[in-house]
This record gives sequence, C-alpha cells and structure tokens, in this order.
Amino acid sequence: MSNTEPGSPANIGTQLEQWRSQIEQALAAALVFETRVPTPLHEALRHAVLGGGKRYRGLLAMALAADLSVPTERLLSSAVALELIHSASLVVDDLPCMDDASRRRAAPSTHAAFGEATALLCSIALLSRAHERVAQDAGLIPIARAGIGEVLAHAVGAAGLCGGQYDDLFQDGPLGVEPLIDRYRRKTGVLFAAAFACAGIVAGCDPEVQSRLQRAGERLGVSFQLYDDLIDQLSSAETAGKDVGKDATKVTLATVLGTEAARREAEAGLALVQTEIKALSREGYASALVSAMAARAASFLS
Repeated sequence: MSNTEPGSPANIGTQLEQWRSQIEQALAAALVFETRVPTPLHEALRHAVLGGGKRYRGLLAMALAADLSVPTERLLSSAVALELIHSASLVVDDLPCMDDASRRRAAPSTHAAFGEATALLCSIALLSRAHERVAQDAGLIPIARAGIGEVLAHAVGAAGLCGGQYDDLFQDGPLGVEPLIDRYRRKTGVLFAAAFACAGIVAGCDPEVQSRLQRAGERLGVSFQLYDDLIDQLSSAETAGKDVGKDATKVTLATVLGTEAARREAEAGLALVQTEIKALSREGYASALVSAMAARAASFLS
C-alpha cells in the first residue's frame, strides 16, 4: 500500500493531526461568548482548555466516525463537548479538596492560577458550554442530538465521573482488583466510552454494536488509568508535566497488582480494545490512534 492511499500509516497520521487542529480551532471558538463574561473567569476558561492537551477523547470520536464511514464534521461538536467536559473534570480533580495538584499540562493548575472559587465556576461553565455546543449543532438530526446529550450527561453524573471520583477520594475498606476496575471504568473509562458512543449514535449503529463500543471504551479507560497509576509511581513531574506521587497514600490497581503486572494488565486491555475496534473499522484510524496513545503513555515509563 502506498503512503498516498487512505489507510496508509502516513496518511492516517496526517489525518489525525488535521482532526486535532480542527478540534483546537473549534475549542477556541467555543470559548468566544456573545455576551459579557467576567474577564478573570474567561481567562480561566481559556487556561483550562487551551493550555495544552492531547485531545484524545475528541479524536477518538472523530477517528471512529471515519472508521464507520460517517463524515467527521458531524462529530466535531461532540469532540468539542468531550474535551470541554474532560477539561472541566481536570479543574475539579486538581482542587485542594480533591487531589490537591498544583500543576497540570506543564502549567499551574487552574485553581493555582486563578483561585479556587474561579476554578469551581470555570468547571461548571465548561460543562454548560459542552452541552450547549451539541444542542446548537444543526448538522445533527434531533434523535442524535438527544442521544449524545444523554450520553454526555450520564458520563458526568453520579454513575460516571462524579461517582468514580467520590470512590477515589473516600476509599472504604480493603479493595480488590474488581472494585478498582469498576472505579476506573467510571472515573476514566466513561469519557472514552462516551467518545465511542457519540460516533456510534451518529453512525446509527444497532444496540449490539453500541454495547461493544461501550465495552471497548471502558477497557481503554481502565488501561490508561493503569498507565496513569504507573506514571504517578515511577515518573517525574518534569517528564509527566503534572504533579506525581499524589497517589502514594491510595490503593490503586498498580499497588494491588504490582508494577509489572499492572503494565501487563494495561497492555492486555489495549489488545482487547484493538481487537474490538478493528472488527468494526474500515480505515484503521481509531486503531492507529489507540496505538499512538499507548506508545506515548509507555514512553513516560521507559
């Protein structure tokens, strides 16, 4: 296969970068408001969202859409919403009452730069803006807008990010592998699953395929939370671009399994994800992106 053909590695890499650029531009546009926003709050919003980020969740939605033969522009509002929600969750995670992290994306965390009150309002505003962008997308048919809105609302809620973060903060009693995996599905996997679900909804996938996509997204999230555990244990703040050692007093899958077993578990989970998305894909964009994500995560541990 020549490098000019649609599925070639060189073309896939170029396409992923083009989608990343589109997401960045759309995120910047999403933070332009028609009515007045207090300047410090507006600056905090831009700091939280535009100060770096790999855009994996948005890219996964667009890559899987391409694999399902859906025009990727129909997933752009979902990609933006996913990234706004992810940024909002990081702002909250970093608060002193949560993980108490002073750095994020190689810069001061939002509360460190703007204060806790502004950071909290920033997170709420980002969640609001995420839903607004999807609701205003005239390119989506009403049933798709409603379905994506439901998926995103569930991802943020008590059964998703909020519940997972609560369990992470208030560990109650001894924890084994399965309860920790369940927590990781909710804390991290839920947004990856939402990215896959958004693409599946717009593509009109049947319930069985949607279920497979959800499982793949959850597995992907568990694997990347495992890598995050290992980075917290083994990497440096300079390398990771954020505070490390924050989980030293917590029970994590990495502490329960041990370093090498945790790495093997992450790799095995990624292999299952690849098997699932390759069975559904036509071009290989999502598979290539997952491979790139895994390689980057592993590079922090080498």
